[in-house]
Amino acid sequence: MSTNDQPQIYYVLFHSPGSAWVEGTGFREQPGVIEHARYMMGFQETGHMQLGGPFLDDTGGMMVMRAASQEEAEGFANADPCVKNGLLTVQVKPWMTVFESTK
Repeated sequence: MSTNDQPQIYYVLFHSPGSAWVEGTGFREQPGVIEHARYMMGFQETGHMQLGGPFLDDTGGMMVMRAASQEEAEGFANADPCVKNGLLTVQVKPWMTVFESTK
């Protein structure tokens, strides 16, 4: 990043098991998780999603997204069908990228 560039702000969505999570069942086998995947894919199509996917230890997942504000990112996150039905909980944190690899 050059001295004239402004750091890019992204929003990181951390998904964790919610009250409807079925213990002992992997992330990909959770009832209704396909709705979450479809919802997240919509952000990929609109250009809001930068990176996203489940953690390999089946404890949830995360997504790095572009949004105009914390409020917008939280609105996107809380409208997820799996957050609304309790399968997942979500925490949204703003993230400033200061370092970026050019390789």
